[in-house]
Amino acid sequence: MSVGRSHRTVLTRPVPVPPVTGTAADEDRARPVTSVLAAVGVCGVVLLGALVLAGGRAQPSIAGLADAGPLTGWALPAVRMVFDLAAVTTVGALLVGGVLLRQVAPLLSVVALPSVRSASWSAGLWSVSAVLLFRLTASETAGVPLGGLTVQDLGEHAAAGPGRAPLVVAVVSAGVGLGCLLVRTLTGTRWLLTAAVVGLLPTTLTGHAASAADHELAVSSLVVHVVAATVWVGGLLGILLFVRRPADLASAVPRFSALAAACFALVALSGLLSASDRLGLSVAAWSSGYGALVSSKVALLLVLGVMGWQHRRRLVPALAAGRPGAFWSLAGAEICVMGAAFALAVALSRTPGPTSTGPAAPVAAHGAGHETLPNTLDPVSLANLLLEWRVNAVVLAAVGLTAVAYVTGVRRMRTGLATWPLRRSGAFAAGLVVTVLALSSGVATYAAAMLSVQVAQFVLLLVVAPVLLVLGAPLTLLRRARSGQVAGRHPALLPPPPPMITALLDPLALMVVVAGLVFAVYRTGLLHRSLGSTVLLLLVNVSALAVGLLLVWPALGEPARSRSAVDRVVPVLAAAAGLGLLAADLRYSDQVPVGRWFAELGWSWVDPAADQRLAAVAALVGALLLLGLAYVAWRPATDTAAPVPGQVVAEPVDSDVLTPHL
Repeated sequence: MSVGRSHRTVLTRPVPVPPVTGTAADEDRARPVTSVLAAVGVCGVVLLGALVLAGGRAQPSIAGLADAGPLTGWALPAVRMVFDLAAVTTVGALLVGGVLLRQVAPLLSVVALPSVRSASWSAGLWSVSAVLLFRLTASETAGVPLGGLTVQDLGEHAAAGPGRAPLVVAVVSAGVGLGCLLVRTLTGTRWLLTAAVVGLLPTTLTGHAASAADHELAVSSLVVHVVAATVWVGGLLGILLFVRRPADLASAVPRFSALAAACFALVALSGLLSASDRLGLSVAAWSSGYGALVSSKVALLLVLGVMGWQHRRRLVPALAAGRPGAFWSLAGAEICVMGAAFALAVALSRTPGPTSTGPAAPVAAHGAGHETLPNTLDPVSLANLLLEWRVNAVVLAAVGLTAVAYVTGVRRMRTGLATWPLRRSGAFAAGLVVTVLALSSGVATYAAAMLSVQVAQFVLLLVVAPVLLVLGAPLTLLRRARSGQVAGRHPALLPPPPPMITALLDPLALMVVVAGLVFAVYRTGLLHRSLGSTVLLLLVNVSALAVGLLLVWPALGEPARSRSAVDRVVPVLAAAAGLGLLAADLRYSDQVPVGRWFAELGWSWVDPAADQRLAAVAALVGALLLLGLAYVAWRPATDTAAPVPGQVVAEPVDSDVLTPHL
């Protein structure tokens, strides 16, 4: 007996493996740290050179004028560089822990947890640098040296939008850092990642682009540019710092490669829009110091595009084969190029833009200079509603990514020898087109100028676009594409929706949400405030689209199969009643909703009374469309018979929405 126990002990005792030193594996572990340090050095050198050569360095003071001094002039770009690098590192660490590493359990894995915990340090640095940035910008704005700032100077600076933005970022980043120390779940990590991305926006929205002539195009392009670049650079930096094992690299790098391709496209397109808006086709503008920095960024972007192509073409297969050495080399060079690009971006923010030599901008016809309206506006016509575009880069980026994801799902279905109905793809494409027309075409331009167009835009986003998008069945396509479905194979299940979405899909909650949205937009001061703010107006429009999707999906989409006809129809009827009451109010009321805004504009070609009647017609059309939707949702589908308890029912090939009777 003792011999047997001894024999078993020998067999189960782990054999110690001596550490291996001086091998290629050790060199691979050291390369990422060396590459990151080299990238930081490149940032410093390129930033200093760009500031000196392009004219963004601290200028000598002029006698008789207030001046903050050379310390503020040189410290501002340096602190801004630290601010940006800390933000990129925070986003990258959370991206690795919450998205790029493969995880199956709701809790963070032992591989992902260190990257999330490390994000607390970079988030703390981000918060501290934001506070320093606030003090430095206050010094520059007040024209007072850093040591001479008073409480009054700081208070006045904090009251302004550009001054308040760093303080908001400081609070958000501090909250993200604290959350990184406490979070343990994958969902919590993704919420922290979302908060970190939101933390990029305040300083972006109040930068130089906020004072551009085409405010909406400049600001939206910069938002897309900054977010896409931060995710792109942060993802690669996170992999270099926190992913070591070949198996983890083999799963994280392909995901990052797909994400990087999307970010590259967004950075390139948004940068093109920003450059064309700021520099145009002027040779003098492109030959200025500002134009030279933009040209340098374009050249670096092309280099990064070539490197990204090499990642997808050679390194992803090499990692799958267990050869990470080439990846570390190319990724190290790539992060250095990215560091140079970020340094040029900081230098651009400190470099004076080219002065305009063309004719002066026309004075706003409405006399208020609202950022949601052009300076001049021709009388409304069908041609102008279609052609007077007000491009919003955020809208175009979101719609473009959605379209690419849908097309990818359809292609994956075809690769798996399955079929996807053409009418589904057509409906979804039509829904995206309606969304773009409502948010970026002449409809968006005139919606801030005429009540009738604004109500029509609201109906398009609340009713028309959601119906078309739900008929495209994107979630069903996602489920089947993820399962790699082939003919005859049952598709995989998607994870259940978040508890908040589940609660909002309750019929009573839906009624409250829809009624609350209509009331808040047209019977409070929300619409008046949003019509004067590009960001708030976009949030109101996106809210209308989101509420519309919540309303239509339980009526026509997959949840309809588990709901009674009453539960499907009642929220839709409540929404129809809300639009009907709005139509009656617009038709018979003497007081125009948000009348102060439209009366202030005073267009000579708009009759307020006639425009109000047209708005009533638009609301009535929306109510009638919802009644038609309620009729469709009431009629039972031929393939929705309730299964016997315990019976397993195979899903029909095309059972994503209730359409046999459409």
